[in-house]
Amino acid sequence: MFLENFNRNVKSKYFFNKRGFKQHYLDWEGISDPIILLHPKRSNCHHWDHMIDCLKLENRVIAPDYRGHGLSDYPDSGYSIPDLSSDIITFLDSHKIKKAYIIGCATGGNIAIWIAANFPEIVNGIGVIDPGLSVPKKIAEEVKRQTIEEHSFESFEEAKSSMYFQELWSEEIRDHYAKYSFKKTDDGKWEWLYASEPARRISDSLNDDSVWEISKKVQCKTLILRGETSPVFTEKHMNRLSRYIKNSISVNLSNSSHTPAQENPKGLAIEIDKLCSKK
Repeated sequence: MFLENFNRNVKSKYFFNKRGFKQHYLDWEGISDPIILLHPKRSNCHHWDHMIDCLKLENRVIAPDYRGHGLSDYPDSGYSIPDLSSDIITFLDSHKIKKAYIIGCATGGNIAIWIAANFPEIVNGIGVIDPGLSVPKKIAEEVKRQTIEEHSFESFEEAKSSMYFQELWSEEIRDHYAKYSFKKTDDGKWEWLYASEPARRISDSLNDDSVWEISKKVQCKTLILRGETSPVFTEKHMNRLSRYIKNSISVNLSNSSHTPAQENPKGLAIEIDKLCSKK
C-alpha cells in the first residue's frame, strides 16, 4: 500500500547479536514485511535517512549498523562478507522476521546478494545499489589509504570535508551525514564512526569472497541500480550482473554516482517503492 506523506516514527535501538556483539539499529514504524537497509562499509545506518523520508510504502523499515560501524560494538574479527551477512541473518532471526526485502548499497549490495543466494526462503526481493563487485584497483587502493591517513582530524570541519563521494550532495545532506559520521575523541580530535583496520579487511573480502558466482543462484526479484556516473559499479558490471540474476531489472539512476541515497534520494525511493510493492 502506498501512502502520501507518510510520517514515520523512528527509534534508535540496541540488542545483543548472538554472534557476539551489541548491535545498534534504527527502526521506523510500519506494517507489512519489513525493508532491511544495509549501508556501505565506512558508513552507518543514517546513510538512508533522506531516502526513507521519500518512501511511500507503509512497510516497516530497519537499518542496522554493522559490527565495527556506527554505534555497534567494534569486535576484532568477523569482517568477511559471509560474516557480515551471517550477522544480518542472526538479526532477522532474533527479531522473528520471517520475510523481508533487503536493500544494500555498495558493500551492502554484496551482502544482499549473499543472503538471497544462501537463504532464499527469507527474501521477498533485493535491491543491489551500486555494489562493490569488482572495485577498480585505483579506487580500492585509495579507500585503504583513506582508512589509514584520513581517519582522524583536527576539527569537525576538516572531518566533514573528507567525506567520500559528496560532490553531488546538497549542503543539507552533507551537514546531516557529517553529524552522524564522526565522534569527538578525548584529545579533542574528530574521527570516523567506523573501525579503520576492519574496514580494510572488508575491502579485501570483496575480492576474497566475491559474490559474482553466487549471484547466479539468486531467484527473487531484484533491483540492480547504478548511479549513472558511478566509477565503482560500471555499466559493464551492471549488464553482467543482470545476466547472472535472471529475475532482475536494471536502472541507471540519473543525478547520482556511488551513493544514490544521498545524491538522488527521491529517485532511489521511487525504485525501492516499485520493488517492494506487491502490485
